[in-house]
Amino acid sequence: RILQPTFAKVLLSDENGEPVLLKNSYGKGKVYYLNAPLEASLIDVDDAFDLGYYRLYDCFAEAVKKEKPLVCENDKLGVTYHEDEGGRDAVIINYSDEIQPTKIRLQGVEVCEVLYGSKEKLAPGEACVLKIQ
Repeated sequence: RILQPTFAKVLLSDENGEPVLLKNSYGKGKVYYLNAPLEASLIDVDDAFDLGYYRLYDCFAEAVKKEKPLVCENDKLGVTYHEDEGGRDAVIINYSDEIQPTKIRLQGVEVCEVLYGSKEKLAPGEACVLKIQ
């Protein structure tokens, strides 16, 4: 065996029984290890984002998404959160080359103000900034 798990739980093995995907607790979180060069193997693939490989990252992020105040249900968009003495902001960015609906789901918060852009749809490369509380 090339990779011998000691503490990690094996989530997926290959046809030879070698661990491919492992999960372990670390501090207050979880660590996932993918024993394959996924991103390196996709770097030269046309339309790699449209092939669904992002779903692997969705599996890792599912528990984290439950704790976020705002979740974007559109896989072409990214969300970051920023907090300071003025409150919390969510920034949604369209990473695609087409107009995208934001499809936001609020979890225990409300949008107080749209600071920039549209919270309904975003043009390619556009962003919106939302004040949330």
